[in-house]
Amino acid sequence: MILEAPVVKFTDKRVDKIIKKLGYKAVEVFYSPIIAALYYLALLLLTIFPMIFFIWDFFEYKYFWYLSIFILVSYLLNAFLNNSIVLTNKEIIIVNPNFPFKKQTIINMLDIDSVVLDKSKKIRWSSWFFGVLGGNYIEINTQSKKHLFFCIYLDVECYDEHLTGKTLDDLHFSLKKMNIPVTFNEGNLI
Repeated sequence: MILEAPVVKFTDKRVDKIIKKLGYKAVEVFYSPIIAALYYLALLLLTIFPMIFFIWDFFEYKYFWYLSIFILVSYLLNAFLNNSIVLTNKEIIIVNPNFPFKKQTIINMLDIDSVVLDKSKKIRWSSWFFGVLGGNYIEINTQSKKHLFFCIYLDVECYDEHLTGKTLDDLHFSLKKMNIPVTFNEGNLI
């Protein structure tokens, strides 16, 4: 008998509520949930918890404020860089449901010249200390503007080792089906 670990597939019900509130029904949602950051933080804490007894002096009350500021900055970075992507027949909707950055951006498919899916090395390496473990983004080029949206926890397909049901690969194929030119820098995303 082979035991398999349960596969975690996070969604974000806040995105579903926003899309419902906007009046969309037939949509394809690519979640980038902030709960993934908490998941990774929990794994980290479970790993280092036994060491706390050896470094107890660090966790004295006087360091509580440093820890609080660290957690606040970590949340703000993760909240700002987490955008979920929603595709309809005519529009692409970028949703950030995280406080204080709540925002929806709607772009008509006919206005899109091209889309780039890639990873920002600057974001990945400059903010890893605060728990930002990725730098995935979608760049939407229209006739008038270049839009850049980070979706750091929307992962690439990696042998079912991603935290969401749909991945950047699925987004790539969905956009291709809609005849939108997509550049998918797959080698940079791993």
